[in-house]
Amino acid sequence: MNGIRESAHGLTIEIKVIPRSKKSAAVWNGSILKLKITAPPVDGKANEAVIKTLAEILDIPMRDIEIIRGEKNTHKTISMKNITQNDLESLLGHLKTY
Repeated sequence: MNGIRESAHGLTIEIKVIPRSKKSAAVWNGSILKLKITAPPVDGKANEAVIKTLAEILDIPMRDIEIIRGEKNTHKTISMKNITQNDLESLLGHLKTY
């Protein structure tokens, strides 16, 4: 998986956010995770939705997810604690790919 870096504490992953979508969903295109969220990119609502959606998809606590780059951009770098690349690949394996 491109865009994923593993460390002793967890992972960083590059994602593309698509705000104001009809429904929240995650799609894996083989090199980047595209995260569709219903929230608008206003007053941090989209960033909150990104963290909440990732926590639900990956079944990890929201406190273990942090946006470390791209808070005001659709391309974001996310840090996740207590998860390995193998865990992530397993959890994302059920997503639609294109």
